Amino acid sequence: SWYDPPASNGCTKCLVNDLDLIVRNLDSSERFYSNGNSKRDSVNNLERIRISNTSFGDRYRVIVSSSMLGPGYSEQKFSLVVTGCIQSGDGDETSPPVSSEVY
Repeated sequence: SWYDPPASNGCTKCLVNDLDLIVRNLDSSERFYSNGNSKRDSVNNLERIRISNTSFGDRYRVIVSSSMLGPGYSEQKFSLVVTGCIQSGDGDETSPPVSSEVY
């Protein structure tokens, strides 16, 4: 989630800064989009992905990217919460690695 600056007067579904949350299964390349969508969410500034039927050893990459930053903005701060049984690549339980990759 992120705080989005106010849009122009009269605009009812307008994100000024549009971020996208995507989770990718590293083994199957399956992508999970936020809020139950089959593509990126360009309406909400609160996005959630729930993945069911995972198996031990499944590997996922969490991606937050910007599809648009409004005029005068070069960055957008956001909050990210990841829950579940998380292990790093070496098998030690730890905080998930931080990545700044953009897709």
